[in-house]
Amino acid sequence: MNKLTRVLSSGMKGKDVEGCRRACCRLLGGAYWTTFVKQNTTSRRNYGIGMVNLVKKAQMHMVHTIPDGKIGPGTETALRKWDAFDDTADLLLDQYAESLKPHIVEPNQGFNSLAHSLLEIYSIGRNMGLSDQGTYNPYSRLPSGRRSDHAVYPAKAFDLGFSPSTGDHHPVAKAYFDIAIKRPEVKYVILGRIIWSEDRGLHNYTYGGHESHVHVSGN
Repeated sequence: MNKLTRVLSSGMKGKDVEGCRRACCRLLGGAYWTTFVKQNTTSRRNYGIGMVNLVKKAQMHMVHTIPDGKIGPGTETALRKWDAFDDTADLLLDQYAESLKPHIVEPNQGFNSLAHSLLEIYSIGRNMGLSDQGTYNPYSRLPSGRRSDHAVYPAKAFDLGFSPSTGDHHPVAKAYFDIAIKRPEVKYVILGRIIWSEDRGLHNYTYGGHESHVHVSGN
């Protein structure tokens, strides 16, 4: 059973990075495992260029996995088929997943400004370091001119900000995007040039305006 809660790529940090590094080094063995054992915790949990190259080596070793240097569901499944994850690696993934369980954070406009079904996914983003960019806004409109999910009370949408304004290339914002699109209470999520909606899945977003915040709308 897979345990990753996000797709891991360059720039990310966390116990899940260490768990997957451990799995890749166990798979490759030899000097890779020796290097892993000698690394400090900070290095183990940082997805830098060394981790990218390590993952590509592991992916090539497993033959049928695309060597893109990222760890998503496909690579995790392949690593598990090769018994690369031991109890310690799985524990690290479990601990990262546990850390995502949110401490409920009150929106700047108050608890009643946001539909209560969205408070948990809102709080996950705030706990990841994203900032409150608003919930209720009676004047908010969609590109079509219709009222947006911000314009009802309590709001059925919220915006979470980040810096620098790099859109879907911002590692924390993208990690949050990947979490939000898996939540049953979420209707659609916009970040930079991408949008996920429950009816169309992931596709391009062409209207702009989301380079410095993630928009989440709920059912």
